[in-house]
Amino acid sequence: MLVTQCIVTISLEGEEYSVAYGGENLRDSFTDNQVGGEQGIVRTLIELLRLLDDFLPRINFGKPVAPPASITAPAAQQLASTGFSYLKRDLVRLLGILCHERKAVQDSVRACGGLEIIMNLCVVDERNPYIREHAIFTLHTLLAANPENQAVVDSIQPTRDWDNKNAFQ
Repeated sequence: MLVTQCIVTISLEGEEYSVAYGGENLRDSFTDNQVGGEQGIVRTLIELLRLLDDFLPRINFGKPVAPPASITAPAAQQLASTGFSYLKRDLVRLLGILCHERKAVQDSVRACGGLEIIMNLCVVDERNPYIREHAIFTLHTLLAANPENQAVVDSIQPTRDWDNKNAFQ
């Protein structure tokens, strides 16, 4: 978490510095040489978010949301008690900062399936306060001036109906 917060701070301060003094934008140093490669910060963030979403169940209205069927109950219970609060929120925030007005980074997120991951995080999670707001901001930056990403989001259809009477059980 600390590394994520440091990268966020460096990215934001670096942008201010480059505007004020005409120097190199430090945010670019995290993304420029990473976008085209197999490994990179964007792909790593997306994979980490995917794993965290699978293994750390959301807490909604004081109750954990059931983890995927592939995770056993003891493993889910052990993961639920770990100290990874705020991690998903900070990772989504970092991704939103890195892809702001950077089409190559936006395209990289789409290529590794990140749009679906970000959309899946646009929910309330008491373990990650304000994750929904950060995910919506990140989704906004991913879709801004990027018709390819907009087309992917437009093509996504709901997979099941929501039953309101079971929402609070």
